[in-house]
Amino acid sequence: MTYALFLLLFVIAPAALLAFALRRHLTRRYLAMIGLVIVIAVAYTTPWDNYLVATGAWRYDPALVAGIVAGWVPIEEYTFFVVQVVFTALVLRGVTVIVRSPKSGVRSPDPEQIPIGITCSPQDGGLRTPDSGPRTPGPQTPGLSPLE
Repeated sequence: MTYALFLLLFVIAPAALLAFALRRHLTRRYLAMIGLVIVIAVAYTTPWDNYLVATGAWRYDPALVAGIVAGWVPIEEYTFFVVQVVFTALVLRGVTVIVRSPKSGVRSPDPEQIPIGITCSPQDGGLRTPDSGPRTPGPQTPGLSPLE
């Protein structure tokens, strides 16, 4: 089985089915986050894969790839970087949709509504998220004072 056929059967086709099934739940923000993760995955993985192939840690059978390479790595591997991120993000979204379904009986936060950012201020008792409000300081250890 060629690498391209493998990708088509086991990653691209399932991702396409999930995308179709979840089409009403894929917001622009979620799709933008997927795009950002794709950029990070390609940027982070490209040097390592090229290094490992160049040094002989692994190789690709020329009979099973298209022959188009960027650096030392075939185009199918770069395709994998992208479609695996998409597939994984769609699976995560699908699980979130199922868990948040009223039929599931489970109450969980929408990942898009989780506040991002943590502040740390000695004046208000330390670590808190933007919506947690002021904290009361915990018990103090004798002889130690809070950081100024």
